[in-house]
Amino acid sequence: MEELFEKLYYGGKEETFDREEWKAKKQSEKEAVYQMIDETALGVVSTPESFTNYLNVQARMERYSVANALLIYRQFPNAVQLKGYDEWVKDGIYPKRNSEKINILEPAEYTKSDGTVGRTYNVKRVFDVSQTNSRQAPPQVNRDAKMTAVAMLNSSPVKVKVIDQFSDPNLKGYYDHEKSEIRIRRGLESSTQVFQVAALEMAHSELGAGLEEYRRDDNTFAANCIAYMLCMKYGIDAGCFTINRLPEKFKSMEAKEVRGVLTEMRNAMVEISDRISNELYRSRKAREKEDDRDR
Repeated sequence: MEELFEKLYYGGKEETFDREEWKAKKQSEKEAVYQMIDETALGVVSTPESFTNYLNVQARMERYSVANALLIYRQFPNAVQLKGYDEWVKDGIYPKRNSEKINILEPAEYTKSDGTVGRTYNVKRVFDVSQTNSRQAPPQVNRDAKMTAVAMLNSSPVKVKVIDQFSDPNLKGYYDHEKSEIRIRRGLESSTQVFQVAALEMAHSELGAGLEEYRRDDNTFAANCIAYMLCMKYGIDAGCFTINRLPEKFKSMEAKEVRGVLTEMRNAMVEISDRISNELYRSRKAREKEDDRDR
């Protein structure tokens, strides 16, 4: 349907279908996309600014893999909602004329010669909602720091303990891996600060999950990045997690290694975010049920 639309709307000539030529074209497209992923992975770790901009995209597009987040960052960093042409049309929405397509990867299954099912990735062309004639308002970000922080704490897989003071007066929170608990200082300044502190310690606990030993100092940067993405996702001030410098290890990494580091951060952020979302949903349903009883 999309190819037919292009010929009618964007222009184009009918051509005799050549399957081998089509396969070669698709393979070339896929190779170009993989090259773009590798180039972008190395590019985002070249400066703190580019790395921060990538985190902004991944936080906003958390359901997309690191590879796709890198592609989105490279091609359309302000994207908020992506769909293929047919998916938009199904909703009665059409991409605007001459809109640049955004290439991402879409998983697909196929049958191997031995009859087993294999998995590959095909290039999928999508458009952002801003490239369409849609008049729908973009999804709203939850900016209630208190409600979101409560949901984060209530859904924590490790014990959360409130203490009066740490031995270090500057410390506001701490994840104790040996005791599998998060300790947060009583009397923080605001709901925003509670969220920030909880997000950072929750990030450490997620990074340490399943490990016999956990070195906090070795994971400071990753935890800060995870907390930063959580703040950005929920509309909380992320200024305390500003990235001013990048770890030296990035300079000697290959693209695949960079993607591995980014994937660990992304997966931890998604795990925490999923728990928050589920708890917010549970709380909302409980309030609705309570309201129904009061009517």
